[in-house]
Amino acid sequence: MKHRTLPFGYEIQNGIIQINKAETQTVIWIFTEYLNGSNLKEIAESLTSQKIEYMPDKYDWNKNRIKRIIEDRRYAGDGKYPKIISQRMFEQANAVKEEKRTTKSYMVDASNKPLVYAVRCSYCGKTMIHNTNRKAKYAEQWVCGTENCGAKIYMTIEQIEQAVTKLMNEIIRSPILAEQQADEQEMITEISIMESEINRMLEQMYTDMIMMKPNWQMA
Repeated sequence: MKHRTLPFGYEIQNGIIQINKAETQTVIWIFTEYLNGSNLKEIAESLTSQKIEYMPDKYDWNKNRIKRIIEDRRYAGDGKYPKIISQRMFEQANAVKEEKRTTKSYMVDASNKPLVYAVRCSYCGKTMIHNTNRKAKYAEQWVCGTENCGAKIYMTIEQIEQAVTKLMNEIIRSPILAEQQADEQEMITEISIMESEINRMLEQMYTDMIMMKPNWQMA
């Protein structure tokens, strides 16, 4: 499977990152349409129907791909990347995105459904259940499915997506972090098991003492 090594809109010529003229027009169109009121899904569907290539022979645009383009500040000129849009256009588009984020409906769709079922409790490792309630202080919450745990997280799906993306980028930059995370998680799991066993033993000792109490009274 082929993957892009550069953001959409750029190409390498003579070892230098330069603007791809055809793709640049699409990038500008995406930002313009978004500022004119089109949402991510509508823009993606329009590009797909027009058979605009994201990669050679690839036309499968989706809202996450559009979202990444709008959030990528390299299009406004960042280091070795030539400017495609103005800084003002970039800031305006992301201001609109942030405003939509704070007023959006809290829904699970096909793009984020796998993530919803992948969230695990940091205490016991079991699956977290996603709940929504627009009338509550926190419209989205995650509750541990383990009866005796009951841990809760107050985060939106988007916030979790951002946290996962940030962590993945950190691991890509420093692969050793993945090993450290695995070691820490294993330690946490072992501690949790030990705590459960200690609590079970204490409860058993207390029960035994209660059962022995009549004998003490008889003595």
